[in-house]
Amino acid sequence: MSHLISFLAYISFCLLLTACAGGSPNNLEVGDNRGSPNIIDNPLDDNADDAIIDGGDGDDNADNSDNPIDDDAVVDGGTDDNADNADDNANDENSDNADNALIDDDAVVDGGTDDNADNADDNANDENSDNADNALIDDDAVVDGGTDDNADNADDNANDENSDNADNALIDDDAVVDGGGTDDNADNADDDNIVILNPIDFETDEYTKNYALANIKASAIYARGGTGKGQTVSILDTPFNTTHADLQNVFVTGFDASSGGTNVHCDTNDCATHGTHIAGIIAGNKDDAGMHGVAYEAKIKPIAIFSDAGVGDITTAQLANAIYEGSGDDIIAMNNSWGSHTTSRITVEGIGHYYYERPHGQNFVNTDGDIVNHQMMQISVNAWKQAVNDGTIVVFANGNHGLNSETGKVKAYYNSDLSGSSVTLSASFLLGADNANIPSFEGNYANIESELAGKWLTVIAVDSDNRIASFSNGCGDAKEFCLAAPGHTIYSTSISDGDEQYENKHGTSMAAPHVTGALAALKSLFPSMTSTELVDLVLNTADDLGDDGTDDVYGRGMLNLDEASKPQGDALAVNIDNQALAGGVRLSESNINLSHHFGGVINDLSIGIRDNYNRSFTATPAQAMIDPLTFGLDAYISNLESDDNITTKNFNEQNFNSQAHVTFSTQSDNAWMNASYHYGASSAQIVFYADYRIDDLNLLNKNTTNNLRFTDIRPAGTDIAHIKTTHQLDDTITFTPYAAKGAFAKTAFDSDNNVNDRDFSELGADISYDNGKTNISIGIGNLREYQQFLGAQTSGAYALKNASLSRFTDLHIQRNLTPDSENESPDNKIRLTIYADYTQYQTDVDMLHHDFASIENLTANQYQIGFIGKNIAQTDDRLTINLATKLGVTSGTLTQNTVDGYDENGNFNNVTHHYQLATQQRNHQLAIAYQSRLPYLNKNKVQSNLIRNGKFFTSVTIDRNLYNQNQLNQTKMMVGISTKF
Repeated sequence: MSHLISFLAYISFCLLLTACAGGSPNNLEVGDNRGSPNIIDNPLDDNADDAIIDGGDGDDNADNSDNPIDDDAVVDGGTDDNADNADDNANDENSDNADNALIDDDAVVDGGTDDNADNADDNANDENSDNADNALIDDDAVVDGGTDDNADNADDNANDENSDNADNALIDDDAVVDGGGTDDNADNADDDNIVILNPIDFETDEYTKNYALANIKASAIYARGGTGKGQTVSILDTPFNTTHADLQNVFVTGFDASSGGTNVHCDTNDCATHGTHIAGIIAGNKDDAGMHGVAYEAKIKPIAIFSDAGVGDITTAQLANAIYEGSGDDIIAMNNSWGSHTTSRITVEGIGHYYYERPHGQNFVNTDGDIVNHQMMQISVNAWKQAVNDGTIVVFANGNHGLNSETGKVKAYYNSDLSGSSVTLSASFLLGADNANIPSFEGNYANIESELAGKWLTVIAVDSDNRIASFSNGCGDAKEFCLAAPGHTIYSTSISDGDEQYENKHGTSMAAPHVTGALAALKSLFPSMTSTELVDLVLNTADDLGDDGTDDVYGRGMLNLDEASKPQGDALAVNIDNQALAGGVRLSESNINLSHHFGGVINDLSIGIRDNYNRSFTATPAQAMIDPLTFGLDAYISNLESDDNITTKNFNEQNFNSQAHVTFSTQSDNAWMNASYHYGASSAQIVFYADYRIDDLNLLNKNTTNNLRFTDIRPAGTDIAHIKTTHQLDDTITFTPYAAKGAFAKTAFDSDNNVNDRDFSELGADISYDNGKTNISIGIGNLREYQQFLGAQTSGAYALKNASLSRFTDLHIQRNLTPDSENESPDNKIRLTIYADYTQYQTDVDMLHHDFASIENLTANQYQIGFIGKNIAQTDDRLTINLATKLGVTSGTLTQNTVDGYDENGNFNNVTHHYQLATQQRNHQLAIAYQSRLPYLNKNKVQSNLIRNGKFFTSVTIDRNLYNQNQLNQTKMMVGISTKF
């Protein structure tokens, strides 16, 4: 059949279409900034206006202990020029206030010599004392053999009674990752297609009070459910304001290392605010007032290792007890915003010997020019090892000595007691560009004790532009486990008197708790993670700063909670217990592309996945609806002209006798061979199709028993082999078995190199009764689809193991309503026919990962009823009215066994989901078509076959829920002329 369309108007009205070194005795210190903020912003400038960090007013007067490096505000060994600052110097020459001493009677600097007998108590190791065992930090916090020239500096002012700027303090954070927290929104974890709430919803006024939350991208982890809920961290610091409004219900029972009791409360004006400020950064309440912490639903175990005034008052043994109290399998992390330092000597060209403050190091040159090897006391080492072995991650502040090669500023003094005239030096000039980044001694200790590695972090401070603060030490030797976090002008909780409930502070002391809080938030979201995995995670997901890769200044880079809460590495689909599917199936490989028989994608489909850290996420696998074929004009016109869907033209026929003959045919445009054998009333036929296309969308009066059923599933194919034989059982009954095999046409979801990877085979039989007026046909058989089912294509976690098998049954009934009459001419006699069709499919789907996903009870059907009238208005015209419900899935369930986040005990939450596959809105279609012969110009002398064979046609097709899509409606009208050569 060949057509020449001499005129065609094709109008489509879519009513709705949607898809749609050594020196003075070293000192243990707490300090936000260990001096005025201006040592941070304008390091070591003598000008009072530079001394402005933790609320310091930049006054040169000693009472401004808040001014870290103001001439008067002593920071780690700084000397107060004003006697009024005896309180600022824990060991004042004339003061017997042993209680104020940083190391006090017990805080010993081994071999340290106190020039003033009155301060024997202040310097645990005076000339005649070896009480190293009593030192709070002892070998840890002390530089062996260090000599303090000035008794009132025994403390190095690390703990200034009135100084809230203990920012130079380190942070020991072995925060435990063991206790299984519960993530209420665990299934909202994010990947490329992982569900996530809107982070903007969490970026409230309270959130923006501390710019650091935005810089570490905290809102992203909140949107995924990581709030610290169910997690506990510990803080070793000054006493705490436990009644602060933003710290209500945050603290659990605390521990006072000095007394051994549980009272760690202090909220008077005379109290150091350092510990309270740290607590707010970690877990301040999210209550639309003040500010809130990084892990605002976490709990804090407060541990006081300093006096109310912020002075060290415990022995090494007591420190060890504090470490034991602050660790364990129920504590995820331990925050240590404190540390120790020493005084070292430097020769400034053209000036002579100067002295500056620096962290202890494994090897350093003391003020006597001796190389000293510094180690912690074994009692402390044992405690730290036990902490990390129990699963607690230790986080330390990296120190505020300004020893970084990018912005570092260091104040150097002419006197070894760090008093008198001074100069401000850049860190790179002081130590040389290659040696300017010196981490704190405690922060770097994982390099000394290998058992601590992997559960130990040290943190540098950066400003709001993510540039290292001038007061912060660089990562240096600790760079492999060193992170950057905001530590400049950090707004957090303080004392509760008057208007001073909140304050800004600077220092690595403020940077460290951001990391501690981050660990709690991550653990709450991923309670299955171990402490080692958590440390590795925050290091590997940090944003690179400074030089490419890990560097001496920024270490691993900036803490990034958005990236840390995303899947890392391969996102693998999992079944129950978070077990990856056989072969390791990636989420990106797992697709479900449903045919339009299903009516669209599966609502709320989710899949459990895990990443390289064995974390559980819930994601949405890729889904799409395979577009049905575009309208096929040839098939439409062919159907209008004939009751048969395939017409042939014989070119050779050989008769063997009166009963038997063989016919060879060509299929117009499509088939390249058609061979048939006839013997009497029986026949056999073999047809090969180079391109077999049937458009199912607009065929009218399609007798399903006369067509291959694969055209219902996907109405197109290539290279089809079709063999059938027909047996006339009697005058009215015929039996036709058949077989077919081929490949569906390629769709957008098939790979380029596998055009024919969607094969099918069909085997069936039709039995038909026809007495001339009534035709009843029944067909049965099965259809195998390879790598798909009912036209749906799946892969990865949803891949098929074997071909799907659809068993079908269909029924066709046709009745001729026109009575026979000898008085009417057969040429112009009106012929009326009604018909009805019904087809039912039952499909078995064998999925490869059946323990993960299976499909049961999958059925589909289609049905139609219609009317055909011939010779209605003129001879050879034809009117067809067809009402059809297109093929749609009527039942079916996708059952999926997977993991949906974590349960309330922190275990993997095993779930079984059932997704219904039935089409919710069926595609109903009304089609009306009319065709008639073109009028002859001269009935007696027709000069052209183009005119003689010309036909006019028009049709209107109305679809409700086109392609089984709800509210996808369409009206289509066609008008045209067709003819044959």
